[in-house]
Amino acid sequence: MNLVVKLPEGVQEKILCFPFLHSLNEYYTKNLEEDDVLFIHLISNEADVEILNLLPFKAYYHVIPDDDLRTIFTIHRGVKNLKIIKTDIFLALTSGLIDALIGKNLKAIKSFGFSSGKNGLLLNYKIDQPLTGHFCERIYLLSEILSEDWSRIKRVASRELDPFYIDWREAPYSVVNLDLIGKEINQQWIDFFELFEGNLFVLSVDSVDINFQKSMLNDFIKKLSVKNTYKVLEADNYIDYAKALAFCDVFVSHDSNFVSIASYVGAQVFYLCRTGDSDMDNRYFLGDTVYCSSSSSYYADGDDFHYGKFFDEIYSYLIAVQEKR
Repeated sequence: MNLVVKLPEGVQEKILCFPFLHSLNEYYTKNLEEDDVLFIHLISNEADVEILNLLPFKAYYHVIPDDDLRTIFTIHRGVKNLKIIKTDIFLALTSGLIDALIGKNLKAIKSFGFSSGKNGLLLNYKIDQPLTGHFCERIYLLSEILSEDWSRIKRVASRELDPFYIDWREAPYSVVNLDLIGKEINQQWIDFFELFEGNLFVLSVDSVDINFQKSMLNDFIKKLSVKNTYKVLEADNYIDYAKALAFCDVFVSHDSNFVSIASYVGAQVFYLCRTGDSDMDNRYFLGDTVYCSSSSSYYADGDDFHYGKFFDEIYSYLIAVQEKR
């Protein structure tokens, strides 16, 4: 059986579809007819398709170029190049007309999705898309039109990853994704590293162009306490970064796609949250996330963030981890 899923655009949206994809694979694997084989095809736009390699089950990944996703007149060309021979079930995880047209062009026997305007005419089975609620829960509502015998949404985790640093047991480390003030790394982090002695910190700065990350971080490291050791991790590959996150003591970050990735691979996350949306949080991923929001009266310092309180929480956690080691 060929099961084809059109994913939403954007890293965050793709990752938050993973709990649904886990359940989808589980349900159809258990309910296949005798001698039938499940083939899952995931269709994505060009950007960030590599993130799908974190999924723990076998699937085929297909990319439709952005130019072919632009209009109802170009999508036919994009679908034709997918080379999917037969589509038994098609699911559109967005309410967009063009995504619904993908199922139509694939000549899907059954097509499922969210009803919105004209796209409802292209789907055999549809449900109204809710405007509120957690993103994972909104996507999960599609299960109601797929089957009555569907498991409840649950926390999920990535496939087992190989370590990025092979000596992670002998040299435990924490990953810190630094934020910026203007075009420079926030100097308040200097005080954070002063709290520790004998620790290994892996530093990244994902909000900077990849061509400048390494040099900026090396310049910043020169200002840090020599009591610790520091490594640079360039944020140019989601999978390599995820491998580093999967084996770290803790991941500390500002608003970043890596917050969700870290939780999905099972890391303990401390999230300095300025713009985060609670409807897009990590509640359905394995790793625990501590949300330190600037909108909270506890963490706010006027119009800015009280970094001292944030640093204290991370310090307390890391000391406890080290004492148990």
